[in-house]
Amino acid sequence: GALSGEVTITRLRPGDLALASISFAPSELFLERDNKRLAMRPTGGTVTLDADTLTVAPLTFDLSTPAGVTGSITLHGQAAQATSDPKLDFDADLQPLDLGVFVGIVPKLLSAKGTLDGSVHAGGLARDPTVQGGLRVRGGELSIKNVPGAITGLDADVIADKSELRITKATAKFAGGTVNITGRTPLK
Repeated sequence: GALSGEVTITRLRPGDLALASISFAPSELFLERDNKRLAMRPTGGTVTLDADTLTVAPLTFDLSTPAGVTGSITLHGQAAQATSDPKLDFDADLQPLDLGVFVGIVPKLLSAKGTLDGSVHAGGLARDPTVQGGLRVRGGELSIKNVPGAITGLDADVIADKSELRITKATAKFAGGTVNITGRTPLK
């Protein structure tokens, strides 16, 4: 991997980071493993610490694999009281991601087609954050080891918050029929 960029320090007093004014403008950031690459898109976004608030201007990261599977995640938000008891207000938006990226990562998943998109919000105190968001699968086709036949026509909506995970809609074709699922489960 690599990380490079320009750091600008406008104000920094030893022992008093809360009053610092520091900006980081990344020009390159990437991680690579087994020919799978996560790379920051050049957007001009910055990360700043000013008046004890850490702010992340929109930064977009692209995922790619040798098989041509791609997807993007955009991260933005801030953390107030960053140097003492951070209060989070961050969002991550997942642009449509090819489900094929999960082959080789998810055990027994032999092949996958379709798209996954969604968003997640992290808020509250960093020591006890609240996380909520949702994911959507559209046009899914899955082949799973030791499962007779493929799962096709998969469309699903999943919503989660601090207390529960909800499948608000899930439909698919399997073994000559149509499967419809809704449900919820507590997370705590």
